[in-house]
This record gives sequence, structure tokens and C-alpha cells, in this order.
Amino acid sequence: MRAVNLISHSIPFLRLHDTVSRALQLMADFHITHLPVVEEDKYLGLVEENELLDIADDSRQLGALELPSNKAAILEDEHFLSVLRLWKKLRLSVIPVVKPDLEEYTGAEEAGGVIILYMEPRNFSLSEIGRLVESNDATVIHVVTQKDHASGQLIVSVKVNRNDIQDILATFQRYEYNIEAYFGDNLSEDDLRSNYDHLMNYLNI
Repeated sequence: MRAVNLISHSIPFLRLHDTVSRALQLMADFHITHLPVVEEDKYLGLVEENELLDIADDSRQLGALELPSNKAAILEDEHFLSVLRLWKKLRLSVIPVVKPDLEEYTGAEEAGGVIILYMEPRNFSLSEIGRLVESNDATVIHVVTQKDHASGQLIVSVKVNRNDIQDILATFQRYEYNIEAYFGDNLSEDDLRSNYDHLMNYLNI
């Protein structure tokens, strides 16, 4: 699975003519602390809530400020382990995804945990997966499915809006779901690599 497969199209982006107040309002509306700035489809960088709150005049346009200072981004063809590493390093609430060599903005990857389930295709129920996640006060951001042609099993990647996913994992286990790998908070680099390598036994990438 690559970064482009994890893009959340609901995350907005800012332009240089947007004001500080609009940026802060969008962050509040979407419960995030970072937003990408894009001009003519070119990614310019991330603005952060804390630096915007320090600006006295919130009617000023972003283009009139020395923003954005954070250029963090991930290439759309990188594996999602790279997304997780960048999030772990910088603790961003969103991670912009750009096209190679062009810095063309593709979309934003929202921070959160990823759970990989392995099941018979006939047992796949999106509504049940959503219900189990929501029973832990979390939300499914999106779901990606892929068939393991060797076994006929279905690989279901569930992205949720929380990084701490221990209670969600426990719920899936209680309902006897086969959890092949997971990526969330409190994982060391070795844990990330171990889960990733385990997942690669099933995915053809």
C-alpha cells in the first residue's frame, strides 16, 4: 500500500490569499492543527496552529506572512510505512502527499492508526467494521481492500482517526477478527518494521 492510497479527500487546503482567521477556523472545524498551503497546484508547505495563534491581526493573508515554514511532505508512491515514520518523527496532524519531482499537491494524509485485517471475502462487512470502531469513540477515515490471490482471502486496511488503537484492536479480537498487522501509537521503529514485514507477506507491492 502506498501513500496515495491513504489520501483523505475531506481535508481542505489553504491558498496564499486566505486569512489567518480562515485557517484557524478550518483547523477547528476539522479538529487538526496543521493545514497545507497550495498555490497553482504547487505545495508550498504546512501552516501550524500555534504559529497562527501568535499573529495579532488574524485578518492578515497568509501570503503577507513568512509562512509556511514547515515543508514536510511525502511522495505519493512511497509506502505507507514512510508516512508513519514521518508522523512519528514530527507528530503532524496531517501529512501532505505530493507527486515526485513536481511538488504538485495530490492530497493530505490524515494522522491516525491503521489496522490490517485478513478474512474470507464473504465475511467482509463494512458496516460492522465501522460499528466496532465507533464503539470505541473513533471514526473510520477510509478502508482499502485487496485480494490475496494465493489464498483467496481479503486483506482489509482500516484507517481510523486515532493513533491510540489498543481498545479498537481488543474489540476486533473479541469479535474474532484476524489482525495481521497494525500501525499506531506506542510502536517503536522495530515494531513498525516487524508489522510492516509481516504485512508484506500478504501484499504484492
